[in-house]
Amino acid sequence: KRKSVTNTADSLDSTKPKKKAASGADPVSVLRKLYDEGVFSKPRAIKDICAHADTNLARKVKPNEISGKLARMVRDGELARKKNADGQYEYTKA
Repeated sequence: KRKSVTNTADSLDSTKPKKKAASGADPVSVLRKLYDEGVFSKPRAIKDICAHADTNLARKVKPNEISGKLARMVRDGELARKKNADGQYEYTKA
């Protein structure tokens, strides 16, 4: 006779891929760190902010992950923004 296989939590977990743990700071805290370091002393477009985080902090940040926080910082008076010649917003320290 064959033994029946029971569906226990252990047998189900072995087939599911494991979730990865977060590997560092979230995008909003990376943006806050860039602000504290004075990155916004010069006008920066959102793509420049992402590139700076990737190059200098070794953190990949997507524009959609920080756009909400940038807008909130503009509303709170921490940053100012203006459109450049390409129609992109550039953010500077207010």
